[in-house]
Amino acid sequence: MAYDESDAVSQPKTPLSESSITLDESEPDALMFISDAQNEETHGQRNGENLRENGKYSGSRERFSSGSRVDTGYAWVICLAVCMLNILTDGFCFSLNILFPIFLEQFGESTAATTMIGSVLTGVMLLSGPIVGFLLSRFGARLVCFTGAAVAAAGAVISALAGSVLFLVLSLGLLTGFGFGCMLIANMVSVMTWFVRRRPLAMGITSIVGGSGMFIFPYLIAVLREEYGLEGFFLILGGIMLHGCVFGLLLRPSPVTSTDPNPKLTETNDTQNATSSFDVVIFKNWKFDLLLASNFLQALGFFPIMMFVVSRAEEFPGLTPEQAAFLPTVVGMANIGGRLLAMITLDCKAFNKACLMAIMEFIGGTAIALSIFCETYAWQVVFSVAYGIVGGTCIIFDF
Repeated sequence: MAYDESDAVSQPKTPLSESSITLDESEPDALMFISDAQNEETHGQRNGENLRENGKYSGSRERFSSGSRVDTGYAWVICLAVCMLNILTDGFCFSLNILFPIFLEQFGESTAATTMIGSVLTGVMLLSGPIVGFLLSRFGARLVCFTGAAVAAAGAVISALAGSVLFLVLSLGLLTGFGFGCMLIANMVSVMTWFVRRRPLAMGITSIVGGSGMFIFPYLIAVLREEYGLEGFFLILGGIMLHGCVFGLLLRPSPVTSTDPNPKLTETNDTQNATSSFDVVIFKNWKFDLLLASNFLQALGFFPIMMFVVSRAEEFPGLTPEQAAFLPTVVGMANIGGRLLAMITLDCKAFNKACLMAIMEFIGGTAIALSIFCETYAWQVVFSVAYGIVGGTCIIFDF
């Protein structure tokens, strides 16, 4: 009788071990066929279960690179590298308030002109997103991060020759800011492509550990500047930034499924060509536009305050320079606490992320408005704690 494939498709698939098949023991070929089929079925089921456990099941013909799967193995090396890179970027950017009084004294220019150094650095770092996205789609996270760390280090080393604020705006602001932008976005892409099921955990670890640089760098800056002067500090800072090249080389491409019997690591990026990095269709979504406007206003009025924490505290009577210099450390520790609080809150589905972010931004704005009345050291510490917690939660909510 001819075999019809439609009959096999229409019938439910019953495991061979449970099927009622009667064979004569005198037919060894038939027994061997049934035994081989049962072994093949069991092996296929085990492979299917393993693939489902790793979150990457997509068919029996696809193969996986052993030892290079997402959420495990080398993915945690990526997490460690991103933690170290975030310590460099977050630590220096949030410690510029230590250098602000030094720049005022060194170059003797106005406060408005001196604040341009930190403003340009932060602005270039955040506004470089479209350019860095284009570079990521062409060259991958490893090369982009390596190059960004080298550019950031070059900007710091060149700053040792600075004779004016304008020089620092170009070297520390433009060069180091763009290098930090490359490092920051490459880090986020690496974590998102190497982690799927454990992505929230990995993002939380990298953010919290990276925030530790906010209270490491203030002491590091103070010690290096006192021992080696401003020029020596920038040279050593450049050497510290070069460590980002080492950690950037660890950001190898994440594994993807392939029908190739010998799978290779390829870059997983939703933007397969450069033009998709500049897709403006998303701007037609009014909710996205409101989110952009909210983030812009929050960044405009919140983060520049960090530049004046130390210098403003020194103007209040009764506060010593040592007490004022300790406030950035308080902000850093509170920032880490805010990031941890945000991660715990996001795990609870009872809270609305948009509402929580709006509440924290309102608290941050109120704290800044009332900070002009914080004339004692105790109230300055209270303001620094509130400022740090709001900043930390907003950074996590922006993800």
